[in-house]
Amino acid sequence: MPYSVVHLYGHDPLGENIGQFRHRLENPIALFANDPEFTVFGLSVFDPDFTQVALACDLLIVHELIRPELEPLMLLRRNSGKPTLYEIADQFLALGSWLPANSAMLSPINQAAMLNLAALSDGIIFSASDLAQTFASLHSVRVVLENNVVKIPEVMPSKPDGFIFGWAGTTTHLADLESIVPEITAFCQQHPDVTFAIMGNRAKLEPIFKAIAPSQLEFRDFGTYEDYLSFLQTLHVGIAPLLPSAFNRGRSDVKFIEYTVCGVASILGKSEVYNPYGGHSEMFGDGAELLAALERLYTSSQARETLAKRALAWVNDHRSPDAIRRRYKHLYRKLLDQKPPAMLPVRVLDGTDLKTKMLQAWAAWEAKNHIEALEIAQELCEQYPQWQQAAYVLMLCLHSLERHPEVLELAGKFTHSIYDPLIAGLAYQAAQKISPDQAKAFIPRLSKVARLRLEMKKESPMVQFESILEHHPYDFFALKGLIHWLQDITPTSQQLPALRQKAALFSLENS
Repeated sequence: MPYSVVHLYGHDPLGENIGQFRHRLENPIALFANDPEFTVFGLSVFDPDFTQVALACDLLIVHELIRPELEPLMLLRRNSGKPTLYEIADQFLALGSWLPANSAMLSPINQAAMLNLAALSDGIIFSASDLAQTFASLHSVRVVLENNVVKIPEVMPSKPDGFIFGWAGTTTHLADLESIVPEITAFCQQHPDVTFAIMGNRAKLEPIFKAIAPSQLEFRDFGTYEDYLSFLQTLHVGIAPLLPSAFNRGRSDVKFIEYTVCGVASILGKSEVYNPYGGHSEMFGDGAELLAALERLYTSSQARETLAKRALAWVNDHRSPDAIRRRYKHLYRKLLDQKPPAMLPVRVLDGTDLKTKMLQAWAAWEAKNHIEALEIAQELCEQYPQWQQAAYVLMLCLHSLERHPEVLELAGKFTHSIYDPLIAGLAYQAAQKISPDQAKAFIPRLSKVARLRLEMKKESPMVQFESILEHHPYDFFALKGLIHWLQDITPTSQQLPALRQKAALFSLENS
């Protein structure tokens, strides 16, 4: 019987997130199709069978999730000897202005939650070596598994006549592209026979290229990942600028790989990400170098072909499906250590429709449409009475609507699940409102950190902060609080350097 490896994710990707989903989840799964040793598949946290499958599988890989049920899930898996990996594929502590100011990912509390989950895991997977170095304090087990493209041609794809150079990317790359607009414009004006092709957010891209003749511009909106690859195949040359920033230093090199497998010669911005490929691409550090590289590749089709073939040979040697699969297998075998494979529970039903309804319930609750969320959760509980997440959403809604007796009634029905500490927290608060004596009964069911916050109110702040950090080493308030406390009371404390190193992670957006 093969080992079961589950990639746990949130909801299915939309728009710009399609590429990341393909590289970090779909492709690693596709690598193991029909593999006799490992059965690898994806599972949404909103799937009705999520709890049972995530608890039972041999190896669980959590993809940058910060949901509250993950900590009890990981602790239960650890108690049963089952490893859990956490994956960090982006520098989420240095996100840029492309996100709205109210984005949950900009909250230091949410960022701390992700750091704590990664630290709690049995190891962390990164998509780039810079990320592994930046987050070295999180865990001693850190593995870089590069983004991979499953289908790599052995022979360079043929190209159409002419000269089409281009760029494709998400809004996270917009500032990088804007930095070379003058050079792209000048090159197009100097060579009326060339075309600059762009794939991305058209509304944001069109205004910055107004000086280029419309006949020399080709815009494509985001589509499927297959649309993206089809777009790249039309290019002779692909440009990948990369400004110096903390977020960009944590990027993967997948743009170079994607250009290469589509037969495109690359012009890459000099950076820690792309510098290793100087022998397989043109490199530029300023506008003059970019224009010179474009001119060389425009002038000589032989230079383009030679560069593209050299890059393809490297990719086939180092990033083939077999090479990537071997790296994953090495990690899986090391973690599972020849333990006998587990028997997965039989999937109860096709959860597609139910997953959609669960997402609707969460969206309604987050929008404070508590009545709508309550009605959806009630329907889900009736349809699937053992769905623990549905019961938790139902209790959240009842709690928000201050229907405390109903919260307490439901609290006794869902013990011994990963949601038990969360349900106990709601029940404790409800009991405090209507029956304070009953509240004490829920304290043993709370998480360790929740109990510390309740039981240590009479202790000194320093003792409380230290106790919380033993369990959540990146708790934002405890970390900042302990640093300030020590600076005021014992500024020579030997704890301060390590604490400051951890706290420095929350300031990466300024670097």
